[in-house]
Amino acid sequence: MEINNALAKWADRTAAFYNEVAAQLGDDAPAFYTQSPLQNLMSSPKVLIIGINPGSVGSYNDQCNDDVWGLNGNLMNGFHLLKGNPFWPEHNKWLYWKRLRKMYDDRNNPLDDENGYVVTNASFFATSKVKDLNKNVLKKTMHCSLELIDILKPQFIIVLSGKSLLRTMSQVNKEIHYTQLFHSYSKVVVGNILGVPCCGVPHPSASLFREERILIKKVITQVYNNEEIVKDDYESLLTTVKQRKNNTAHSDNIIYDLYKAIIAHDFAPYVCYEKREKFRRYDLQNGFQLTVACNSGMKAIAVRPKDYKAKKDIDKIPIPHIGEIFDCLEEVGYISTPHWLAVKPLNKLLFDNVEIEAERLVKEVMETVGKINQILSNNGY
Repeated sequence: MEINNALAKWADRTAAFYNEVAAQLGDDAPAFYTQSPLQNLMSSPKVLIIGINPGSVGSYNDQCNDDVWGLNGNLMNGFHLLKGNPFWPEHNKWLYWKRLRKMYDDRNNPLDDENGYVVTNASFFATSKVKDLNKNVLKKTMHCSLELIDILKPQFIIVLSGKSLLRTMSQVNKEIHYTQLFHSYSKVVVGNILGVPCCGVPHPSASLFREERILIKKVITQVYNNEEIVKDDYESLLTTVKQRKNNTAHSDNIIYDLYKAIIAHDFAPYVCYEKREKFRRYDLQNGFQLTVACNSGMKAIAVRPKDYKAKKDIDKIPIPHIGEIFDCLEEVGYISTPHWLAVKPLNKLLFDNVEIEAERLVKEVMETVGKINQILSNNGY
């Protein structure tokens, strides 16, 4: 009960402080909240995951009057702050959670134990995009999250958007230290926060190759298990990642020829419902859409829910059986982004013949959609 009592007092102080900051921000104050519920936590978690909260919109005023928060027009208080994100009960359907789980070995995954982890934000204020987060507000409110870490005393911390967030955290508190693990790969750092071992990694929605996710999983598992990291063991992965990132062997004209060769196929029985010179959208008739594009914003084949309106991070949209579906796409080389379930960049492909590669890609799409349909069918969708 000691940790429970400490959390209750912390929540009261924190809610009061955030209300002060929100009052200073006025009508521009965004909604604020933690993520996983904290009110029933009785012991220190094995893992604490901390990041920022992009992909969310809404003002604090709206939050106070929204029935889903249960504030009835009143200001946020400690009781409701401890309850966390009211949409958290759906987190197992989020792509975000699927990616977090894959950071660990399935044989001993601490994220399978509801009492074994805490997910929170460095600043509880929500933002539509990462760049919209006010740096001064982030620094001002971060001490509340650091105080939470000190109360929880987790065994291990994962920092999402790790390198940049740890840089800010270390400016706020000198007891936070980190260092880049690999000379040739800057996205993974290791260190400690208030004496707790931590690993800083890209946000789950970052556009990462499969090999990058394997590398990140390996590092996190070793740091979590307090194992010695032998950098030579990572050379093969690091080399592959470097090669894939540098793989831009084809000119824009060739990629455009590939795009035209792909859309020359009709993807029957899937109907093209939106058509422009440089992109096509197809209804996959299972709740998803396929986009093939070759424009300034994207040169890729991409998949996401058909009714997605790009108003929030796709990571937080409940999608049934998202884990199995994402595995199907990842197996054939798709990566993910904040606004797409999966993307296959055309300008990262190695091929000699445009027509042959187009036929291969179309066949791959049809086979993968078939597997997704089978997953949905097996589960009553």
